[in-house]
Amino acid sequence: MVNYSKIYKKLINWLYIHHNVAVYEANTADCDGYYNFDTNKKYANITVNKKVDLKSKIFIILHEAGHHILNQESKTKVNLRFSGLCHSRLMRKKSDTVSLLREEILAWEKGYEISQQLKLYIPWRDYEKEMIKQYWTYIKYISMHWFGGKKNYSRS
Repeated sequence: MVNYSKIYKKLINWLYIHHNVAVYEANTADCDGYYNFDTNKKYANITVNKKVDLKSKIFIILHEAGHHILNQESKTKVNLRFSGLCHSRLMRKKSDTVSLLREEILAWEKGYEISQQLKLYIPWRDYEKEMIKQYWTYIKYISMHWFGGKKNYSRS
């Protein structure tokens, strides 16, 4: 059986000690978590919705940590244009929207790589289930942005 409490502590400590990233829990009304960084002060933080169950919280933190790692890599080799910026300001063009979605997908993939690197022994199927759930929220968000109105997204 997976000990998610132990995984949570290990992940939080690793982020703080090795990447200077603090993790906070808060009531986030419109999302399950987000990554924020300040380039001038050289700090970053991850906020995760305190209402989310522990397993999902870990997966979301891994995803947000994926954004952090991608942001660090972008300074040297990867050109991710949108790290740390507000999504709604970014979707003025279709190419921006596609780039934003690309970064979200890369961050989920990087999150699972982090879990393997730290030997967290997270079952892929569980992580993938959360990842697909979150992908669907991106699709809904993007669809509402571009096409407006209420849509029926309840089908899997």
